[in-house]
Amino acid sequence: MTESNETQAAGEKRGCTSGECLCAGAGPTVTGVLSQVMKDFGPSEPVRRHFTQARLEILKGLRAFLDQRINDLQKQPARGVKVAID
Repeated sequence: MTESNETQAAGEKRGCTSGECLCAGAGPTVTGVLSQVMKDFGPSEPVRRHFTQARLEILKGLRAFLDQRINDLQKQPARGVKVAID
């Protein structure tokens, strides 16, 4: 089953027909048209791979930044005050 068929099957399970939802049953058609437009006018495969790799590098950079920030915070002394309770 293809992705669009799965989407259609999911819509049918929810009872998505031309009067019962906001898309009036046009959801699968619109999705198909947009997919075709992206294939026809979207970036080429090398460009997509480049942007995918760039996205991964940005996420890796964020992970490194967060790891460093966590390490810095863990090195700081505790801020609480100990109180003796009798």
